[in-house]
Amino acid sequence: MGTIKTCSNCGTENDPQAKFCKKCGNKLLQAQALYCTACGTENAKDARFCMNCGEALGENPVQRKKSGSPKKKRPQSAKKAPPPPPVSMKVLKIGALLFVLLIVYMLLPERKQAYTVPPQNAVQPLALIEQKSNDPRLEAAVLEIASRFICSCGTCGEQPLNTCTCEVAVAERQFIRAGLQAQKDEETMIRLVNEKYGWIKPEYQEKYGAGKSRPLLEKRLPVTPGLSILDDNGTVVPATAADRLAIISSFACTCGQCGIDELKDCNCNHPGGAQEVKAFIDRKISEGKYTRENIVDIVDARYGNRIR
Repeated sequence: MGTIKTCSNCGTENDPQAKFCKKCGNKLLQAQALYCTACGTENAKDARFCMNCGEALGENPVQRKKSGSPKKKRPQSAKKAPPPPPVSMKVLKIGALLFVLLIVYMLLPERKQAYTVPPQNAVQPLALIEQKSNDPRLEAAVLEIASRFICSCGTCGEQPLNTCTCEVAVAERQFIRAGLQAQKDEETMIRLVNEKYGWIKPEYQEKYGAGKSRPLLEKRLPVTPGLSILDDNGTVVPATAADRLAIISSFACTCGQCGIDELKDCNCNHPGGAQEVKAFIDRKISEGKYTRENIVDIVDARYGNRIR
């Protein structure tokens, strides 16, 4: 069954088989039929129900195409963030300048010191602490003897030995205390202190002598070669790095565990051992206020084991 074709130009009806209008010659569009989905019968394009079975017919494919839902737009991808603005040359120059200044600062030489302080990983012992006894009579006798002397360190303003708190004064009082504990009488200890340290007060010099406060006084103990507190002019000289070996050579190792006699030959890290004692000596030298013999006395008072 065919469908009459109507010319879109002049409106003339033409046979279903016609391809061109019989009146004006306009090309005719191919009519599109509707086929029933239930029985397959061909129906007119404007039919709403099948003429064979009465089934409701769908829209003409052409109409369906025109009236169909519009194509879904593809979702647009999220807009890319704009690239960051370029770094200005001014910022780059400032950064480069700061970097150069940091390098220069790190390469600056440190202030030169009279003596190089030991590295931080070396043992840093505490200052010498006076070991007082629990005997009040003994302590009173120590102070009584010390009151006749001036501290011999030469750096604390000639403080009385019984009140001075510097480490040389502590070492001298320890010497007095040890002598009294060894049953030496006060008169003997005054003479021993005067011979070893000197600096007896003027009012006692007539009875006990001037002691070591006079540069020409003969030293009481033989000392390690190179260990002296006087220069050629009789001036008291603080210890320097050049005196380190002479000071260390005055002692045996103090730990009592390593079996090495000379401190200079030992490098043990036992408590109270070679590394600790040497670090203590290094620190006293770096302070620049003790003579070589002062340091020997301080080390002897703290650790003992003096052999020269």
